[in-house]
Amino acid sequence: MLLEDVARIDSKGRITIPAHIRIAMGINEGDVVRLIADPDAGLIVVAVGEVFESIEVVEFQLDSVEALSRITVAIEAHILLSLRCSAVRRDAIRCRVTIKGGSADRVVDAVKSVGGQVLGVRVDTLASLYGVRALPSAGKTPIDG
Repeated sequence: MLLEDVARIDSKGRITIPAHIRIAMGINEGDVVRLIADPDAGLIVVAVGEVFESIEVVEFQLDSVEALSRITVAIEAHILLSLRCSAVRRDAIRCRVTIKGGSADRVVDAVKSVGGQVLGVRVDTLASLYGVRALPSAGKTPIDG
């Protein structure tokens, strides 16, 4: 069964999921969902998030946007939960990547391969990071194949 509806995006970028879709998917207030975007296809998928035993947060610093581009290609999309970066100086970019537990070695290796500096790695839980609970996965999304 495929449900389709129009969703409105407010001034803060929030998307309101229609009630009949939330009920059908078992999504409640405060639950975590995963957004998967395919800019080439013009597609955004809202997938019910998986339950993670643990997540890892890796903080690192790079010297160029090109290095960040190479790292994001190296990090596989299915382990990536979020990536946030900011410019510290003209020649320094500081990033924090949140990934599925057990995957930090891939990120650390990618950072070191482009000459970046790893500032820290910590293990956490999704609930403590967002203050909410995660839902079991409902299966593959169209982008997962």
